[in-house]
Amino acid sequence: MYPLELSKYFSRVVTFEPEPTNFECLQLNTKDSGIESYQVALGQHFGRVGLGGWDKNTGSAHVVKGSSIQVIPIDSMSVIDCDLLQLDIEGAELSALIGAEQTLLQCKPVVMIERRRHGTDPHSMLLKKGYEEAESNATDSIYVYAGE
Repeated sequence: MYPLELSKYFSRVVTFEPEPTNFECLQLNTKDSGIESYQVALGQHFGRVGLGGWDKNTGSAHVVKGSSIQVIPIDSMSVIDCDLLQLDIEGAELSALIGAEQTLLQCKPVVMIERRRHGTDPHSMLLKKGYEEAESNATDSIYVYAGE
């Protein structure tokens, strides 16, 4: 649902969804919308991972050791124009942001992430890159580039 809503405000929306059932739903929900979707996980390096941690809620799946899912860094997509980077990836936010360092440097997008879950802390990394927390609620934080 979020990609469809975001496509009302952005000319290009690219989504990444590693969990197979969620990816299938994403494909069905965004058919003929122009939204690009990839069944991969985001991370610091190319590699492979598994998914675990869900019972009846596929939205709580998270990266674990394994080899069933491909991992790519955002920077490998050679993004030249990015206004918003929204990450809801169950604790892999820091790894994904490290894999997006060039995109952050070049594009300086607004970054929306889940707040410090699963023991990771992307907050410190974003502050070091010149971002500041602009808004937050119980689950998410929004960062804007303020300069280094």
